[in-house]
Amino acid sequence: MRSSLLIIFVLMLLSGCGIFTPRDQFEIPEPDDISESDPFSFSSLLKNSDQHFNRLHPDELFSDFIIYVDVNSGANVKYNKSQMKDRLRLAENEYPGLRVEWSEWNDSTSVLIGDTIYLEEARYSVFLSRESQEPEYFGKSRFTIVRNQIWQIYRWTDIPSGNKKSFFAPQD
Repeated sequence: MRSSLLIIFVLMLLSGCGIFTPRDQFEIPEPDDISESDPFSFSSLLKNSDQHFNRLHPDELFSDFIIYVDVNSGANVKYNKSQMKDRLRLAENEYPGLRVEWSEWNDSTSVLIGDTIYLEEARYSVFLSRESQEPEYFGKSRFTIVRNQIWQIYRWTDIPSGNKKSFFAPQD
């Protein structure tokens, strides 16, 4: 009697719970607070090298010790990782169709020394919507990109065109 009840229980359990049937729908991953879609096109910074960023989320893209300098913000004004993450999050939320295009670079504008890439001139154009034909912001940047297990932006000097603060510069 006991063994027949156990067999009936096991059969009901296996047939009723659907453990062996495939899912009809896959779970959609929860969105992160900052997109991995790369609207800032940081992946293109390493496009001409054999290297790539592991992830495009600012937590991993930027070194914990990143120094961002916008030359129009003031001579001694430097921004940190937290400020840069906040600025990118704000820009991504404010301009859903945002896209950034970085110029092609070559060996004359970059130097690889050990685990460090010095990118001397990367020109950029910022388009605030997908439909934009003309950039709303443009300028050039210098990057120091360091590999400490993964490639990360360690220093970013931004030289926007004109006298206004850069699009990338955190708001004070």
